[in-house]
Amino acid sequence: MANVHNEKFKKDPRDFAEKYPISPKKAEDAWNLSGTNVSGGGTIKYASLATNQGVLSLAFVEESVGAVKTMLLKVANADAFPSHYLPYANGFIVDYQIPEKDAKTDNDDPANPRFFFTTALSGCSIFVRGGTRSPIVTHAGMESPPANKPAWKDLLTGHLKITDPVTAVNKQDYRLADEIIEASKKKTVKTISTFACVFGVREDDGEWKFYLQVGRMQITERPKKPTSYTPLTPQVSQFYPTGVAQVHPA
Repeated sequence: MANVHNEKFKKDPRDFAEKYPISPKKAEDAWNLSGTNVSGGGTIKYASLATNQGVLSLAFVEESVGAVKTMLLKVANADAFPSHYLPYANGFIVDYQIPEKDAKTDNDDPANPRFFFTTALSGCSIFVRGGTRSPIVTHAGMESPPANKPAWKDLLTGHLKITDPVTAVNKQDYRLADEIIEASKKKTVKTISTFACVFGVREDDGEWKFYLQVGRMQITERPKKPTSYTPLTPQVSQFYPTGVAQVHPA
């Protein structure tokens, strides 16, 4: 039996993302990354995936935290769909150029699929540059960056001597501080927590569009009662090629 979540996503990716928070799981085991030192970046390294390294078979698996349903996206061998996938690596700037679609093949070519994902975001930056038919996507981040670390965009453009425009999604676009919406005298505390995902879709004309999904949940803590989790509608914004500067949820 086909994975119904996969089929819903493939039919209408944006509609799916507006209904379900997506959490692409880490898939670093699929690569053995090595890189070159980035000038001015201390221990930070730069790596670039080859074309044949960036395609994985993925599948959605529903996971529930209380009433909040999240769609985990995992590497799978069965009931899966092919997608370009850009990994996160601690202390790395990782580049991947999506190849242009061959005019002789359809948009569902498994060797050059029409979807793109990168590891779920918890503080990293994502950059997209180049043409819309063969964009270059970058995932940059580290677990404990030093206080004096230059901006990721400056490290990327400086290392590769990039002068063309670079569209960015940074942590301030999605990782908002937990918002306290209620704190009563009885010590009931309600907060809204956010998390994020970036995905891309190649349209039938061969042009790519990239989206930022900001998932949200309300967390309610009451004395002597279990913590409850309430889902809020994910916010989805196209950021490439439109170049949205800030993509905060409403």
